Amino acid sequence: MPRAAFPPASPEAARAMRPGRGSNASSPRWRARSSRNRQPTMRPTPSALEWHTRRPGGEMTSPSTTRAPTSIFYGWWMVATAFLCQGVTAGCTMYIFGIFLKPVAEEFGATRGTLSLGIMIFPAAGGLIAPFLGSPLDRGKIRGVMALGLVALSAGLVLSAWAPSLWVLGLVIATLLAFASNAAGPLSASKLVANWFEGLRGRALGIASTGTSAGGAVFPLLIALGIGAWGWRGALLALGIGVAAVTLPPVLLLVRSRPEDLGLTPDGKAPAPSLGETAPAGVTAQPSIGVREILRDRNFWALGLAVGLSFAVLTVVLINLHAYATDAGVDGTAAALLLTILAISGICGKLAFGFLADRVSKRLLMGVAIVMLGSFLFVLLAHPSYGVLAATAGLAGLAVGGFLPLWGALIGDCWGREAFARVMALMAPLMTPLNMAGMAYPGLIHDRTGSYDAAWQISVGLLGLAALCLAFLRPPQRA
Repeated sequence: MPRAAFPPASPEAARAMRPGRGSNASSPRWRARSSRNRQPTMRPTPSALEWHTRRPGGEMTSPSTTRAPTSIFYGWWMVATAFLCQGVTAGCTMYIFGIFLKPVAEEFGATRGTLSLGIMIFPAAGGLIAPFLGSPLDRGKIRGVMALGLVALSAGLVLSAWAPSLWVLGLVIATLLAFASNAAGPLSASKLVANWFEGLRGRALGIASTGTSAGGAVFPLLIALGIGAWGWRGALLALGIGVAAVTLPPVLLLVRSRPEDLGLTPDGKAPAPSLGETAPAGVTAQPSIGVREILRDRNFWALGLAVGLSFAVLTVVLINLHAYATDAGVDGTAAALLLTILAISGICGKLAFGFLADRVSKRLLMGVAIVMLGSFLFVLLAHPSYGVLAATAGLAGLAVGGFLPLWGALIGDCWGREAFARVMALMAPLMTPLNMAGMAYPGLIHDRTGSYDAAWQISVGLLGLAALCLAFLRPPQRA
């Protein structure tokens, strides 16, 4: 055999290598020399398991402490945070406007129609604000936007409790509350979840969007009890303080905009092995979609109008169902329970539609939801007993629950996660006039006719238009 290409050992080193003479083997000089003669070793690349078990800070867990991939994918914490934020923003705005309708009208001497017109500024301002939030959210500023929105929500509720007149109350609604509903509501929450999930996006959006229904189940009853105990001003003050205490800590501590920020991938899948240079973390190869390209897409208008018309009818029901029931002689607390039933069944609807969205045509599912909501309007036109009204409210809630997760899932299918917030934000000005109309015309009709029947009939027609727009939607087939 050929000799190894090592320099000859010195006499001292040779003596140290002899048996029984190893006292110098641990000397610094010997260690230094021997380290130079060692063969270089290859360090193993992180395995899929090590990537899967990265901690929130981005560092990998030690293989010696990693026995099995039992840790929860961090994206589900994003779903939980989105659930909380959507529940609070929806529960503190849309779901309780109807509860405050009568006490505020009585204190300021206003009619329901006047207040309904005033509430129109809420979606109007929100529609103007939303487009400015799309780009920051797509650039990864989700945590900051959500935290700022929650601060605005808390401040808006407290200032509303101190409002000395209707115009001050309207100013707070048009600024702080409108900003909060976008910055901490479905726009930011859906973008956050869409970033963390792809194959399971429908299911994740369905779970996260149940927060709006949970907020609708909890806050109307809390507010009804609070108004009875402290008046409407005291109830708003307590609500504003509680919002900041409950929501800000988890948003600031948990939210991360993208899985790549923690060395993870959407759905918690192991990253594919890379060859050559890789893009920096958080950078994807998907091309950017510009505003002009979005606005030229037929799918944008078809989906925006279909969802906007459906949301307008949902707004009609949420704002006027309580007053409709009390006009029929139902107790105020029992009428608030109808909204709670609607919201609780909405949770089941969001889970069901979200789960099915990963397996069945999302366009077909949205059509089913439209038909179910329209059926509830026909029940309202029949002026049923409270028992029938409560039962059908539960069925309608299943349909109502499907709209939000299906909207987000369809946006993800058509434009991907890179332009998700931009597309959803650009739809806001399109949907705003429809929401404003949904807030205004039922109260005006009631002031003139003393009944909501014509409002329900108009709402049925709007749902028919929504179904027609949905027929023009053509989501691309994704692998």
